[in-house]
Amino acid sequence: MAAETKLAVPTFKNDTLQPRLEVLVTNAVIKQLQIAGTYKIVPVNEADAVLHGVIEDITSRQFRAQRFN
Repeated sequence: MAAETKLAVPTFKNDTLQPRLEVLVTNAVIKQLQIAGTYKIVPVNEADAVLHGVIEDITSRQFRAQRFN
């Protein structure tokens, strides 16, 4: 992928029962790609490559807790 500089990231497919998860995950992936700066994110018709994703499973964990709240 050394020759590809422009990448398209369409909304991932969500195979879980968690609603609106596909947008959250897609945006997180795009943000990390932008931070890395390796690829320019563009629409599909302008891209050298397209990143497709499928969310198949999700595991929820408690992020933090306050004992007296």
